[in-house]
Amino acid sequence: MIITHHKESNDREQINQLIEKEAELAYMKKKNKQLMKETKKLKDSKKYQLADKLPSSASSPDNQALLEQIEALQLELDIEKQKNSLKEHFSEALSAKELERNKIESIIKQGREFTEIDTLLDMLIAKKQQVNQDLNHSIRAVAHLYKNDPNRQIVAYFYQKILANLSLEETPEFMLRNIDDYPSAKVKSSFQASLVAQTKKWQRNKEMPEIVLDSKRRAYKFVDLLKIRRPWFDEQTYSIDNIPLKEQTVIKPVDGAGSRGVYLVMDREHIQDVRRKKIISGIDALRQQMKQDIESEWVESDHWSVEELISNEQGKPAKDVKFYSFYGKVALILEIERYPALTYCWWTRDGQRISTGRYENELFKGTGVLHEEIELAEKISQQIPAPFIRIDFLKTDKELVFGEFTPKPGNFDEFDAITDSWLGEYYTEAETRLFQDLLDKKSFSYYEEIVKFGQEEKN
Repeated sequence: MIITHHKESNDREQINQLIEKEAELAYMKKKNKQLMKETKKLKDSKKYQLADKLPSSASSPDNQALLEQIEALQLELDIEKQKNSLKEHFSEALSAKELERNKIESIIKQGREFTEIDTLLDMLIAKKQQVNQDLNHSIRAVAHLYKNDPNRQIVAYFYQKILANLSLEETPEFMLRNIDDYPSAKVKSSFQASLVAQTKKWQRNKEMPEIVLDSKRRAYKFVDLLKIRRPWFDEQTYSIDNIPLKEQTVIKPVDGAGSRGVYLVMDREHIQDVRRKKIISGIDALRQQMKQDIESEWVESDHWSVEELISNEQGKPAKDVKFYSFYGKVALILEIERYPALTYCWWTRDGQRISTGRYENELFKGTGVLHEEIELAEKISQQIPAPFIRIDFLKTDKELVFGEFTPKPGNFDEFDAITDSWLGEYYTEAETRLFQDLLDKKSFSYYEEIVKFGQEEKN
């Protein structure tokens, strides 16, 4: 433990040094730019021109060195003043009765310039912890008041309200002790919390089913076994310099998220940049945009794949239909239209169009999905020993074509509280059903084939 703590301390010191150097460089560039402007202005002034005619003794090396030393000290003093002022303003902003997000974010941006970002982050974390502790303590105090109340109806009412507004780690043990006596009082579920917890497991075990199927090759092999239509796929990985420009193809990052770095090539002069929502022409324009994707960190590395572009009868790219599947049960469906603009529509399993808190300004009235298409997604999900996986399809006028498996949907933390809790319930129920099936020694034969396939790939 001491060694670990010492290592963390050294790591933090090194990171702080890097942050300080980065900010110092940015600050010096900014000051240098200002200095150049001021110098030019000064040289153009009459005073400077008169001073330039004074005897040379006025600008002796000793005097020049002294001036440079004074300027350096003045610069240090200015920086320290601005740092202190920044921390004071930040402290005031955090202590205000109402937190002003824009003001706080503005100070944070300035904090990076003056190498105080780590200090500001510590202040934010301390504020969050203090507020959470104070509020949770008060909420627990209400629960304690009614812990031994003989009127179970009153206890159930307060427990239901309190549990719905506490995260799992905030829930006190005494409320869970007799929770079965109050059926209406349920521990809060969270899709976000479930996926965060699952992500930690994936970091420790790369052979978990969702991660195994996150590979394009293994995912396609899996749906081939199930005899489900999918696009042809070029198994070669390309760089920006050798990416081929083939008509009716999709170019996307090997390790990508969302629509960043995705290009739909209708023909050589008609390429849709999905993320930027614009049409570009020619291989040079495409390569330029791909370079920008990497420079802006939308795409992690210069590794790209090419696959078939699934189109409808009008020659336009097919819609995306993404099924949020919880071990045999579809809860939520996302319909996406990518052409001529990127728009979204959310559906429940029973065909209700809903709002989820995501893409609120980019919604359209979609056409929905057929019942047999939902059943197909559920059939696939039932064959995967995982509580959740999103199953993505491309939908044409005539068919549903498999796209990919997505174990961790992008920006899953942006669902509103109602949707997050609702999907969290599906996740918990799916875990329970899966656990029972594993106890009952259910066979996942198609998945077991993929595990063998993966082992053969390694060998």
